[in-house]
Amino acid sequence: PNRPIVFLGREIMETKYLQHFMVVVDCGSISKAALRLDISQPSLSQQILRLEEEVGRALLTRQPTGVALTEAGRVFLEHARALIRQLELAAFDLSQLRTERGANITLGLTNSITNLAGHDLYRAVQQRLPSVSVNIADAMSGRIQEMIETGTVDLGILYDLDAERGILTKEIGQEHLFLMASPNFLQRCGLKDKEGLGLEEIAGLPLAMPSTQHSLRKFIDARMRGAGGRLKVTAEIDVLSLIKTMVVEGTVCSILSIGAVWEEIGNGSIVAVEVRGINLSRTIYSARSPHKTITGLLVKTEDVMISTIRQRLSQIGSRVKPQ
Repeated sequence: PNRPIVFLGREIMETKYLQHFMVVVDCGSISKAALRLDISQPSLSQQILRLEEEVGRALLTRQPTGVALTEAGRVFLEHARALIRQLELAAFDLSQLRTERGANITLGLTNSITNLAGHDLYRAVQQRLPSVSVNIADAMSGRIQEMIETGTVDLGILYDLDAERGILTKEIGQEHLFLMASPNFLQRCGLKDKEGLGLEEIAGLPLAMPSTQHSLRKFIDARMRGAGGRLKVTAEIDVLSLIKTMVVEGTVCSILSIGAVWEEIGNGSIVAVEVRGINLSRTIYSARSPHKTITGLLVKTEDVMISTIRQRLSQIGSRVKPQ
């Protein structure tokens, strides 16, 4: 379709001008391109001149045997190809919105989000998007980032993106971390009736934590250093289920999100206690690779994922105090 293109804040050209420019480059001659396009040579020459006038650079050098790209022309050609390709993809995606053809979509969820909302998300996609076959991959956020970058997953969950270049994101909400312990552990340490603990109170508590390469551990360590706090990590474990088992047994405590221990908090085997004097909130993002084709069903699946996780996050508040 023929539509305007905005350059430096102005509507300056139509897609047909870009397409005609690309044909001229392919033919190496304005006269040959005019024959292929079935338009007059003067008209085609005027289009090229208008492009050059608007971008403020010569795009072609005129030679006795035809035309050749200037340095600016080579750069402009790449952008023209990208623009046309994006418009073609947009037209394809919009056609999918009409036809609602089925799709296989893979989601990369962190352990805590899987525990918190994985089942609800799977059911929601089945109910709202019956033509989508959804697969859920459960992994650490660092691994999910790799899968997004390589296109192994279509959508994923990431945290606190400071400089994740090229990854397209939408903010979902905030995930707060708490000290997680069994009721017996808190009673034994004389902390059972406390709804919040200061940094000095948790400094001597034995903690089971992920290793220092884990994004969660890096986040907590950085926040602790900033607040002048210290942790007593007695076990470094990169298996969430094992950390939870040790916390339930009462041999250690940990610092985790509500989602990571949602079931255990529900049955009372683990209690969440706020850590005061430090900000342990991190932002949750929906993320996808810019290299993946954007389809209507992918956009709808992302909407379902975001709404489902947000709904679950809104339910957390009633379960953060010791019972």
